Amino acid sequence: MNKEYQLGSQLDLEKINKKNFKSEFFGNWIKESHSELTNKFTNAEPFPHIVINNFFSDDTIKKIIEEFPDQNQPMWFLYYNPIEHKRAINDISKIPPYIKECIEMINHNEFINIMSKISGIDGLGADEFLHGGGLHSYPSNGKLNIHLDYSIHPLSGKERRLNLIIFVNNEWDNSWGGNLQLLDDPDNPQKKVVIEPKFNSAVLFQTCDLSYHGLPDLIKCPKNLSRNSLAVYYVTEPRENVVVRPKAKFYAEPCDKNNIRLKKLLEIRAQRRLTAQDLEEIYPDWEKDLYGV
Repeated sequence: MNKEYQLGSQLDLEKINKKNFKSEFFGNWIKESHSELTNKFTNAEPFPHIVINNFFSDDTIKKIIEEFPDQNQPMWFLYYNPIEHKRAINDISKIPPYIKECIEMINHNEFINIMSKISGIDGLGADEFLHGGGLHSYPSNGKLNIHLDYSIHPLSGKERRLNLIIFVNNEWDNSWGGNLQLLDDPDNPQKKVVIEPKFNSAVLFQTCDLSYHGLPDLIKCPKNLSRNSLAVYYVTEPRENVVVRPKAKFYAEPCDKNNIRLKKLLEIRAQRRLTAQDLEEIYPDWEKDLYGV
């Protein structure tokens, strides 16, 4: 598994924007009026978001599925702790070529202009580092606690404003879970909006101080499958009143509020990634508590 993000593997935005934008990679929504999407995004609860079905064309999504790396491939970085259990690749040099081209298209200025129209956010740009983005894969028993994303990019200094996540599983059963939860108060999950990881659908949502999200319930898919997605984030120059978060801020589930050891890990995770040493010193039996093993 890769230990850290490797500088030098970021997107070449200048080169990308010299290419012609390939609208044929996308579903019919890309060529239609976006006023309805704008209205739905703006008025959505608990914070601005929109789900776009048939995001990629049939041919594009088929090729993405064919290329998507198996969860046992060595290029994945593994997060494995009581807060997050997933695999990720944000090193563009390790992403398969066709998927890389798709990621380039959703970071192309023409596509970003559409995201700006839908969201009403001016001055949007791509994150060439794919920091926190790229490919994600959640295995059986995978999870991601409710959290707020980092606000200021640690490499570019830009402010993170929009998340775009595209679900690429073609054989996902709703009984396996894996739903994305959106809420504006981590202490009141009853008000959450639930978004199923529907095949070839995408969710675009605003990142702000109230955009809590995650998939905190353990995924129950067969062990040979995983919940797969592509993710990119769009940024602007920082606003004057932005609250600075250098890392994502994770929250305990209501049933874990009194778990002191988990609280210590959450405090560390707000500053850096957790290590095996952290788990051994603070919460060595976390697997037993979470998985019952």
